[in-house]
Amino acid sequence: MTYDLTRVLFSIGARKFTCSDFLEALKFFGVYVDWCQRISIGKQLVQEAEQTNKKIDLNILSEMSAEFRYSERLLTSEEFNYWLNDLGFELADFESYLTRAYWSELFNEDTESQNETVSDKDFFAELYFSGSFKGLIRSWQKRLLAWFEKHDSEFPNLEKLNENYQKFEEEVLEDFDEELWLASFKKDLSIYSISCFEGDKEEVFDLIKSAQENYFDSEKVKDQAYTESFFFRDLPEAMQEGLFGVKEGAAFGPIKMNKGYVLCRLESCTSPTIDDDEVLEELHTLFRDEVWRTLEVKYVS
Repeated sequence: MTYDLTRVLFSIGARKFTCSDFLEALKFFGVYVDWCQRISIGKQLVQEAEQTNKKIDLNILSEMSAEFRYSERLLTSEEFNYWLNDLGFELADFESYLTRAYWSELFNEDTESQNETVSDKDFFAELYFSGSFKGLIRSWQKRLLAWFEKHDSEFPNLEKLNENYQKFEEEVLEDFDEELWLASFKKDLSIYSISCFEGDKEEVFDLIKSAQENYFDSEKVKDQAYTESFFFRDLPEAMQEGLFGVKEGAAFGPIKMNKGYVLCRLESCTSPTIDDDEVLEELHTLFRDEVWRTLEVKYVS
């Protein structure tokens, strides 16, 4: 079954951009070949597995399916099937992708692509189901937005489009106010150095009970704890809440995490400065993201 390349992905002003336009852009930027090789290798591995009677673990396949649906917030079968149909896919397309992904995860290292022809439907299925479509479409949109912000006319070719984007990226920071953005994100970009001890519920609460407030001084915690530094904004929400009112050197927790409980100690908290290259780069990223969001609201429909 062929894939409808005339399907409109988005519009910028009066100009509609289709799957065919997107495909042409991916080929120009050198992305298309890499993805075709990935699909070709996956198909080869599926064929080899069938020929050698290798059995697929259905539990793992089910987990992969559930993880994808959860990531896309497609919680019911009806929602999932509607989403598939809206994009021009069937359930069989998703199942074929999962099978390729399963065997690729196990045996991809020693396999070389045989440069088989890849259908448009398989290509777009790989992008959507691997979770890569949104990132690729956003990268392409940025180039289009940069062009239409600077020009009233249609871009002549993809080479000119890319040249304009690179120049736009260089110039966009000319309006960047370092001190203003630092003040706006001072809390989020504060750097917290935190020691953590992870364990199951019984282990963690027994440790607290036996050592009381000095559990970080126990030999068990000293042996197994690790220390990492984070921007405040990158900490899990529960850990952010746990830090409220905590001073350097003080322990806090336990905090419920996905796989158990975590005991923590705040080792240090450093306020961000412009002199810190990592902080400055984060501020540049935040500023650029805001520029792109503004342009998306202005142009994309």
